Amino acid sequence: MTALAVLPGAADAAAATERVSASGSGGQGNGENNDAAISADGLYVVFASLSTNIHPDDTDTVADVYVRDRRSNTTILVSRAGGAGDASF
Repeated sequence: MTALAVLPGAADAAAATERVSASGSGGQGNGENNDAAISADGLYVVFASLSTNIHPDDTDTVADVYVRDRRSNTTILVSRAGGAGDASF
């Protein structure tokens, strides 16, 4: 499953649908993604993922939480399952 965002205020939802469960380089995640939410201004999307290739600091196979910054096309690992330590940067 891929996390998608429909941009607020978009007249044509099909033209404004964007995959956000991607690495900073745009590569597709290799696992299930869910529980997505979008900020009111449409710039940030938070989602949970079992993917192991979205962020280089994700070295486990359990769900993690990410924030996708649509303006800068970056994906930030904001929490890591299992109490593996602080993954924000």
